[in-house]
Amino acid sequence: MKITDHKLPEGIALTFRVPEGNIKHPLILLCHGFCGIRNVLLPSFANAFTEAGFATITFDYRGFGESEGERGRLVPAMQTEDIISVINWAEKQVCIDNQRIGLWGTSLGGCHVFNAAAQDKRVKSIVSQLAFADGEVLVTGEMNELEKASFLSTLNKMAEKKKIPGKRCLWGLPGY
Repeated sequence: MKITDHKLPEGIALTFRVPEGNIKHPLILLCHGFCGIRNVLLPSFANAFTEAGFATITFDYRGFGESEGERGRLVPAMQTEDIISVINWAEKQVCIDNQRIGLWGTSLGGCHVFNAAAQDKRVKSIVSQLAFADGEVLVTGEMNELEKASFLSTLNKMAEKKKIPGKRCLWGLPGY
């Protein structure tokens, strides 16, 4: 297995795994979940898939891990764009069978693979692991209407504080 790291012009960092052999390999693009990074959880799956004959790509969405972008900014539509950018890069690799591109996503990544496949007909298969269907229910759970309103108010206050130069309302881990 050959493993190489790359950085796309969009600032997306990725790891490309290719099985031995000079043939065109089917590709599995692995999409991690909420605030995840490519070097946690995904490598064991990617290695197993690559040992089974698939080329694999793990990557960091913009703003996370080694990718460029505003740290911790999570915009689902942007993350779907990142998946499509990685497919665009992969399609140019001579060892990839462009007719056999699949997406594998876990958690929030399991939601993104549906959107990416709907937008990009090059995707021939998807596996969605531990996805969810209703983000509001996921975040607010069993909150009543008053609790939801209070929670939303707090989020809005945090968003306003974020606009003030020199003030931080959330702290991320360095490098993530």
